[in-house]
Amino acid sequence: MASNNHQTERRPDSRTENKSSKRPESERSIRDHKNPVIRFFAKSGYAIWIIILGIGGILAFFATIVAL
Repeated sequence: MASNNHQTERRPDSRTENKSSKRPESERSIRDHKNPVIRFFAKSGYAIWIIILGIGGILAFFATIVAL
């Protein structure tokens, strides 16, 4: 009889990973860019996107009310 003594590989649990570790360059957000001009346009573009999304939601709500 052969015993099953091989070690199982453990993956690090996402809850126990070091939260202060830096993400690789490929996974970083453009809002965290080191160039302040790019950071400004990224953050303002994100804010404009949220505003347009809100306006669209309100217009969709009113269109639903009118359709009833």
